[in-house]
Amino acid sequence: VALAKANDVAPDQVLKDIAGSSETFAKFSDGSADGLARAAVQARKLGTDLNTIAGSMESSLDFQSSLTAEMEASAILGRRIDLSKARQLAFDGDAEGFAVEIAKLAGDEAEFNSLKLHQRKSLAKALGMELPQLAKMVSKEKERLSLTQAISKIDMENIVPEESMSKVAQTLA
Repeated sequence: VALAKANDVAPDQVLKDIAGSSETFAKFSDGSADGLARAAVQARKLGTDLNTIAGSMESSLDFQSSLTAEMEASAILGRRIDLSKARQLAFDGDAEGFAVEIAKLAGDEAEFNSLKLHQRKSLAKALGMELPQLAKMVSKEKERLSLTQAISKIDMENIVPEESMSKVAQTLA
């Protein structure tokens, strides 16, 4: 809750994401409540939610489709899109790191807005997202940078006890 407030993210939305994401927790969590809480705040800060990030992570783990979409986007955009780090983060279950990485790959708002519609669609497909989700995330890019710095300074165990988050996860599972 304190992490959400510190980053101007609605705590009730973060808690709702966590509560509604037991499947995401099971698929992509390192098992710690800390990681899940950080990922939920990161997702909200990017204008999306845990389930959207999880969907993108799952899409990146479909290697054949992901590699094809990556190559298509690189050709259409005229710049190299390298999703290997994002795939590795998805494989490792690092939802927070994955969210940050795909935000970097999407570029900044000015760059995104300069793209033509077919280029935006191709980039969204490569990142495993729908175009409106990607557009919203790109518009939140500046906030993401400040969030990443704030998160690195906070010890979540002092804010939300591990035991509490574990009980919530067990109840939802």
